[in-house]
Amino acid sequence: MAAVITHVNVFTHMTHLLWITFLSLLVAAIAMFVAGRGVQSTVGSGFDKVAETNNTLSQAFTWNVPMLLLYLS
Repeated sequence: MAAVITHVNVFTHMTHLLWITFLSLLVAAIAMFVAGRGVQSTVGSGFDKVAETNNTLSQAFTWNVPMLLLYLS
């Protein structure tokens, strides 16, 4: 819509958007790499937390086909 409003070729507009998109992707990747370097984790602690969360969710919610059909309708 922006290309139509500004009377610019759509492909030219998309080319300019790609440059901005790749630049923002690069900046975000660098920021995540720098932020992630300071995180220390112990081996196995992540899997224990995932298993605990999965057990808690399975106890809290009981899913069955009639309930799913009711939700989707």
